[in-house]
Amino acid sequence: MYTSTKSTLIKKLAVINYLAVVRKMRATIEHFYPNLAATDYNSKRTTILRWARNRNKLVAAAAAGRGEHKKVRNRGVATILSAENETEIAQWVDELRGDGIPVSTQMLTDKALDVVEKAEVKDVKASDKWVAVFKRRHLFSLRCPTRQSQLSPANLDEIAADFAAEVDATVRNLGIKRVYTADQTGNVTAVCGLILLLM
Repeated sequence: MYTSTKSTLIKKLAVINYLAVVRKMRATIEHFYPNLAATDYNSKRTTILRWARNRNKLVAAAAAGRGEHKKVRNRGVATILSAENETEIAQWVDELRGDGIPVSTQMLTDKALDVVEKAEVKDVKASDKWVAVFKRRHLFSLRCPTRQSQLSPANLDEIAADFAAEVDATVRNLGIKRVYTADQTGNVTAVCGLILLLM
């Protein structure tokens, strides 16, 4: 099976220049890809012919200092949203952060889809890759706190006693005979912030 590996523009130019000199595709492929499987020959031949058709683009890109790039495309071709739309999303993230609200990747994706819908842009999915590029472009790092502080409140004994009294009152009011912890059974419900087994 042919595995696609991207070549830099410099290598692409070297391959098509070699082909122009020797004028034999098989010799060119054997020279640059000596370990290529025989079944992959046609795929590589097609790729090299495509490079040869786009020689002018490759030469121009290499001359512009993009020889180490693997793709040739104009700036902004892959950009889906306009700069104004992206700025709107970036300002929204900044406002939420200013209010102390952590922004998750899902929130960012949802906001992007809302902006896309309002802007009536088609074929936008706000994929994980788009989110990653957006965060890199705007220097965002979306980190959400994963746990609360480990500091105990000063009135911990009072809180524990109040909680025990609330559990006891709820058990009596509902006529519950047995109280289980939530990890012992999947048949639970939340009552007054407590997890109780329904019998």
